[in-house]
Amino acid sequence: MEEEWSLIAYYPLLEISNFGNVRNAKTKRKHTPYFKDGVMKIDLHRKLRSLSLARLVYNHFADEEAPKDCKVIHIDKNPQNCRFDNLRLRAGYGMIPTPEQLEVFNNQVYRCVKYILFNIKCIKPNTQYWGGYEVNDLIQDCVMIIYQALPVYDFKTKFLTFCQIIINRWHICNKYVIENLEERQKAMEYIEHLM
Repeated sequence: MEEEWSLIAYYPLLEISNFGNVRNAKTKRKHTPYFKDGVMKIDLHRKLRSLSLARLVYNHFADEEAPKDCKVIHIDKNPQNCRFDNLRLRAGYGMIPTPEQLEVFNNQVYRCVKYILFNIKCIKPNTQYWGGYEVNDLIQDCVMIIYQALPVYDFKTKFLTFCQIIINRWHICNKYVIENLEERQKAMEYIEHLM
Protein backbone atom coordinates (compact mmCIF):
# COMPACT_ATOMS: atom_id res chain seq x y z
CA MET A 1 0.00 0.00 0.00
CA GLU A 2 1.41 3.37 -1.03
CA GLU A 3 1.13 6.55 0.96
CA GLU A 4 -1.63 8.74 -0.46
CA TRP A 5 -1.98 12.42 0.43
CA SER A 6 -5.11 14.56 0.16
CA LEU A 7 -6.31 17.88 1.53
CA ILE A 8 -8.29 17.95 4.77
CA ALA A 9 -11.75 19.16 3.77
CA TYR A 10 -12.41 21.56 6.66
CA TYR A 11 -8.79 22.77 6.88
CA PRO A 12 -7.37 22.88 3.31
CA LEU A 13 -3.96 24.25 4.34
CA LEU A 14 -3.06 20.74 5.51
CA GLU A 15 -2.82 17.34 3.85
CA ILE A 16 -3.36 13.97 5.50
CA SER A 17 -2.08 10.57 4.41
CA ASN A 18 -3.43 7.07 4.80
CA PHE A 19 -0.28 6.32 6.84
CA GLY A 20 -1.46 8.71 9.57
CA ASN A 21 0.76 11.66 8.72
CA VAL A 22 -0.28 15.32 8.49
CA ARG A 23 1.73 17.97 6.66
CA ASN A 24 1.50 21.53 5.39
CA ALA A 25 0.16 21.54 1.82
CA LYS A 26 2.63 24.21 0.60
CA THR A 27 5.85 23.59 2.52
CA LYS A 28 5.33 19.80 2.94
CA ARG A 29 6.54 20.13 6.56
CA LYS A 30 5.02 17.38 8.73
CA HIS A 31 3.05 18.12 11.87
CA THR A 32 4.20 16.14 14.89
CA PRO A 33 1.49 14.23 16.76
CA TYR A 34 1.77 13.64 20.51
CA PHE A 35 0.63 10.87 22.84
CA LYS A 36 -1.91 11.95 25.48
CA ASP A 37 -4.34 9.87 27.58
CA GLY A 38 -3.53 6.72 25.58
CA VAL A 39 -4.43 8.38 22.26
CA MET A 40 -2.33 9.94 19.50
CA LYS A 41 -3.43 13.58 19.27
CA ILE A 42 -2.59 16.33 16.82
CA ASP A 43 -3.07 20.10 16.71
CA LEU A 44 -4.09 21.38 13.28
CA HIS A 45 -4.60 25.01 14.23
CA ARG A 46 -4.89 27.04 17.42
CA LYS A 47 -8.68 26.48 17.24
CA LEU A 48 -8.41 22.82 16.16
CA ARG A 49 -6.42 21.39 19.05
CA SER A 50 -6.05 17.97 20.57
CA LEU A 51 -7.85 16.02 17.82
CA SER A 52 -7.60 12.23 17.76
CA LEU A 53 -5.29 11.33 14.89
CA ALA A 54 -6.89 7.89 14.46
CA ARG A 55 -10.40 9.39 14.15
CA LEU A 56 -9.10 12.06 11.79
CA VAL A 57 -7.49 9.45 9.50
CA TYR A 58 -10.52 7.14 9.66
CA ASN A 59 -13.03 9.90 8.90
CA HIS A 60 -10.94 11.15 6.00
CA PHE A 61 -10.37 7.83 4.22
CA ALA A 62 -13.46 5.79 5.15
CA ASP A 63 -16.64 5.83 3.07
CA GLU A 64 -18.59 7.25 6.01
CA GLU A 65 -17.51 9.24 9.06
CA ALA A 66 -17.37 7.42 12.37
CA PRO A 67 -20.50 8.15 14.44
CA LYS A 68 -19.76 10.11 17.61
CA ASP A 69 -20.86 7.23 19.86
CA CYS A 70 -18.44 4.81 18.17
CA LYS A 71 -14.76 4.49 18.93
CA VAL A 72 -12.02 4.13 16.33
CA ILE A 73 -9.70 1.35 17.51
CA HIS A 74 -6.36 -0.02 16.36
CA ILE A 75 -6.36 -3.59 15.01
CA ASP A 76 -2.81 -4.26 16.20
CA LYS A 77 -3.59 -2.67 19.63
CA ASN A 78 -0.79 -0.12 19.06
CA PRO A 79 -2.29 3.37 19.56
CA GLN A 80 0.69 4.95 17.80
CA ASN A 81 0.00 3.08 14.54
CA CYS A 82 -2.61 5.33 12.88
CA ARG A 83 -2.43 3.87 9.37
CA PHE A 84 -5.88 3.64 7.81
CA ASP A 85 -5.55 -0.12 7.19
CA ASN A 86 -4.95 -0.56 10.95
CA LEU A 87 -8.13 1.26 12.03
CA ARG A 88 -11.67 0.04 12.44
CA LEU A 89 -14.80 1.11 14.26
CA ARG A 90 -15.56 -0.47 17.58
CA ALA A 91 -19.07 -1.78 17.36
CA GLY A 92 -21.62 0.19 19.31
CA TYR A 93 -25.34 0.80 19.56
CA GLY A 94 -26.96 1.44 16.22
CA MET A 95 -24.44 -0.58 14.23
CA ILE A 96 -25.06 -3.88 12.46
CA PRO A 97 -24.12 -6.99 14.47
CA THR A 98 -21.35 -9.20 13.10
CA PRO A 99 -22.20 -12.72 11.85
CA GLU A 100 -20.53 -14.16 14.97
CA GLN A 101 -22.70 -12.01 17.25
CA LEU A 102 -25.83 -13.02 15.32
CA GLU A 103 -24.93 -16.69 15.62
CA VAL A 104 -24.56 -16.43 19.41
CA PHE A 105 -27.79 -14.42 19.60
CA ASN A 106 -29.80 -16.91 17.51
CA ASN A 107 -28.50 -19.92 19.43
CA GLN A 108 -28.70 -18.63 23.00
CA VAL A 109 -30.96 -15.62 23.46
CA TYR A 110 -34.26 -17.36 24.33
CA ARG A 111 -32.62 -19.83 26.69
CA CYS A 112 -30.73 -17.00 28.45
CA VAL A 113 -33.79 -14.73 28.72
CA LYS A 114 -35.96 -17.51 30.17
CA TYR A 115 -33.26 -18.43 32.67
CA ILE A 116 -32.90 -14.79 33.78
CA LEU A 117 -36.64 -14.22 34.08
CA PHE A 118 -37.67 -17.48 35.72
CA ASN A 119 -34.61 -18.36 37.83
CA ILE A 120 -33.00 -14.99 38.63
CA LYS A 121 -36.00 -12.60 38.58
CA CYS A 122 -38.35 -15.36 39.88
CA ILE A 123 -41.18 -14.50 37.50
CA LYS A 124 -43.88 -17.15 37.29
CA PRO A 125 -44.19 -18.61 33.75
CA ASN A 126 -48.00 -18.71 33.53
CA THR A 127 -48.80 -15.32 35.05
CA GLN A 128 -50.89 -12.71 33.30
CA TYR A 129 -49.90 -9.12 34.14
CA TRP A 130 -51.67 -5.80 34.22
CA GLY A 131 -53.19 -4.74 30.92
CA GLY A 132 -53.41 -8.29 29.58
CA TYR A 133 -49.65 -8.72 29.19
CA GLU A 134 -48.29 -12.24 29.37
CA VAL A 135 -44.86 -13.70 30.00
CA ASN A 136 -44.34 -14.17 26.25
CA ASP A 137 -44.67 -10.38 25.82
CA LEU A 138 -42.01 -9.87 28.49
CA ILE A 139 -39.71 -12.42 26.83
CA GLN A 140 -40.14 -10.74 23.44
CA ASP A 141 -39.39 -7.27 24.89
CA CYS A 142 -36.20 -8.65 26.46
CA VAL A 143 -35.12 -10.28 23.19
CA MET A 144 -35.72 -7.06 21.24
CA ILE A 145 -33.66 -4.93 23.67
CA ILE A 146 -30.83 -7.50 23.65
CA TYR A 147 -30.82 -7.47 19.83
CA GLN A 148 -30.50 -3.66 19.82
CA ALA A 149 -27.50 -3.90 22.16
CA LEU A 150 -25.96 -6.89 20.34
CA PRO A 151 -23.28 -4.91 18.43
CA VAL A 152 -21.74 -4.02 21.81
CA TYR A 153 -21.25 -7.69 22.78
CA ASP A 154 -17.51 -8.43 22.71
CA PHE A 155 -17.32 -12.20 23.53
CA LYS A 156 -15.18 -11.48 26.64
CA THR A 157 -18.18 -12.00 28.92
CA LYS A 158 -20.62 -14.87 28.87
CA PHE A 159 -23.68 -14.19 26.74
CA LEU A 160 -25.92 -14.92 29.76
CA THR A 161 -24.15 -12.20 31.76
CA PHE A 162 -24.45 -9.79 28.83
CA CYS A 163 -28.21 -10.46 28.59
CA GLN A 164 -28.65 -9.97 32.33
CA ILE A 165 -26.82 -6.63 32.22
CA ILE A 166 -29.00 -5.41 29.33
CA ILE A 167 -32.26 -6.54 30.97
CA ASN A 168 -31.28 -4.90 34.27
CA ARG A 169 -30.06 -1.71 32.61
CA TRP A 170 -33.31 -1.09 30.71
CA HIS A 171 -35.62 -2.15 33.60
CA ILE A 172 -37.76 -4.17 31.21
CA CYS A 173 -39.43 -6.21 33.93
CA ASN A 174 -40.80 -3.04 35.59
CA LYS A 175 -43.33 -2.68 32.78
CA TYR A 176 -44.87 -5.97 33.90
CA VAL A 177 -44.34 -6.37 37.64
CA ILE A 178 -44.67 -2.86 39.12
CA GLU A 179 -48.14 -2.41 40.58
CA ASN A 180 -48.07 1.40 40.83
CA LEU A 181 -49.79 2.60 37.64
CA GLU A 182 -47.77 5.83 37.27
CA GLU A 183 -44.41 4.07 37.66
CA ARG A 184 -45.49 1.31 35.26
CA GLN A 185 -46.58 3.92 32.68
CA LYS A 186 -43.17 5.64 32.94
CA ALA A 187 -41.42 2.28 32.49
CA MET A 188 -43.59 1.45 29.45
CA GLU A 189 -42.90 4.84 27.83
CA TYR A 190 -39.17 4.46 28.49
CA ILE A 191 -39.01 0.99 26.96
CA GLU A 192 -41.15 1.96 23.95
CA HIS A 193 -38.89 4.98 23.43
CA LEU A 194 -35.92 2.57 23.22
CA MET A 195 -37.62 0.40 20.63
